Amino acid sequence: MLIAMAALLTAAISAFIWTSAEDDSVYEISVLASEEDRLKKIDGVVDGLHDLGYAEKEYRLNVFQSDPETTLAEAAEQSADADPDVILSLGGVESQELAEMLHSRSLQLPVVFAGMAAPVQTGMIETFEEPQGLFTGISNHQRTLSAKRVELFADLIPSMDRIILLYNENVDISRRSLAAAEKAAEQLEIEVIGFDVGMETDYDALADIVDADTGVMTLPSYVVESKTEEWVQFSDELEVPLMGIHEFEVEAGFLAAYGTSFYEQGLQAARPLSLILQGNEPEDIPAELPDVVTFYKNDQVFRNWSGEINPDIARFAESVQSEGEEE
Repeated sequence: MLIAMAALLTAAISAFIWTSAEDDSVYEISVLASEEDRLKKIDGVVDGLHDLGYAEKEYRLNVFQSDPETTLAEAAEQSADADPDVILSLGGVESQELAEMLHSRSLQLPVVFAGMAAPVQTGMIETFEEPQGLFTGISNHQRTLSAKRVELFADLIPSMDRIILLYNENVDISRRSLAAAEKAAEQLEIEVIGFDVGMETDYDALADIVDADTGVMTLPSYVVESKTEEWVQFSDELEVPLMGIHEFEVEAGFLAAYGTSFYEQGLQAARPLSLILQGNEPEDIPAELPDVVTFYKNDQVFRNWSGEINPDIARFAESVQSEGEEE
């Protein structure tokens, strides 16, 4: 219900209050989001805070989201101007935008990231044990898991001899994940082709490199995530299997995915968020790896897939229903 509410409100405004509070003695939490699907992490945050003993009236989640009228940089500025106790960042690109903004304005606001692919490699924290600075949170391990996804995808469909890796050249973690996936593919002797989706994807160029034994795999990027429905349509038209990262991609029509769900990232992020609300500094709160990593499959897509599937690999996947499909 919360996500449905967000979808309605964000169509009209870029900032809104997620939970209500009755007085001024509440914790103010600014939330920065680059795109709508990431708002699903808030369900996990709310449940996590509830599990830790917080009542809804004790905190307020003020969401600032980029949209056609508001850039992510502007949304980051707004999140700081709201005078929060802490900022909750819903991803890597959000965290990098916040880091630049806080540095340029010499602000000392604590930030918790709810899912970031490579916080050490991108300089967001010094180490997991001692983050230093203003940032701590949950790594979703997506850069490293990109290598494992290549292996899983190839094992799942034995006849596949090429994987197209969808990434965005303008997103740091997307480039890093491409390098990790290419290294894994070289070791596994699997041909891979990186395809920069850009902001406006050239689908004709993408179709030109697809053949009968090609698979398509998404890499971390808010741009790639925002095109989920387009990848499903492309897959349906060319009958090419899709391997993703997130559960929502499988619900949308991907064959499979491997990663930690947005909900789980939010649920886990409630822990460091609570520690900061209780007066701890982010530099003293160790960053964490994901508690849960899941291999998902779409049962309907599996049933309709005409190619060969390795049942010994498929049986390890958690079944997910397509959106709107009755169980």
